[in-house]
This record gives sequence, structure tokens and C-alpha cells, in this order.
Amino acid sequence: MPKSRVRNYLICYDIADPKRLAWVYRQVSAEALQIQYSVYLHHGSEAKLEKLKRILAKGIDEKRDDVRIYTLPSHLDIHLGGKKSIDEGIFLFGDDLEKFESGDEGNPEKP
Repeated sequence: MPKSRVRNYLICYDIADPKRLAWVYRQVSAEALQIQYSVYLHHGSEAKLEKLKRILAKGIDEKRDDVRIYTLPSHLDIHLGGKKSIDEGIFLFGDDLEKFESGDEGNPEKP
């Protein structure tokens, strides 16, 4: 698979130390959309994801922390229940909404 191909990834983490948790939160939230506490949607190239993985590997304790990244299929059925998954006041428009809802891989990545 080309490293420039744009895909959707689900990033989840469970960090044991509050200081490392805050650091991981800053790193991941700078690159991905928060869906729930410690759960994010990352829309980007494999190369961009690899860079994030290298950064995270430097700041976590591999014996105590857990970071998981799942490649999502191009078509994904999402079933929601309970509390809203995106807080009020957070809106997705245009390409971002279309990418989030459809998992479209054909749109070029934004710089």
C-alpha cells in the first residue's frame, strides 16, 4: 500500500500515569478528532500515522501503557447509542463531514 494513501484509523489509549496521559492526549488530539475519552478518528496517510506512532513510542511506558491503532475499512457502519459521540458545539462541515461519514479515501489529504 502506498504511504501516501489516505485512510481512516481508530486510535485508542489507556495510559497509567497522569503526566504521560496528558502528553499522549496532546500528541493524539493534534492529529485526530476526539470521538470519546481516549478514542480518536485519524484521517490521513500511512506516512503521517507512522510519524505519530514514532512520537508516541518515545513517550509511553510499554509495560504500563496501552496504545492501539486500528485501520478502519473504507465502508464502515456506525451504530450510536447513549450520549452523543460528538459534543455540542463541535461541527464537521464540507469535506471533513463527508470524509467522516463516508470513509472516502479518494479525497486528497489537507496540508
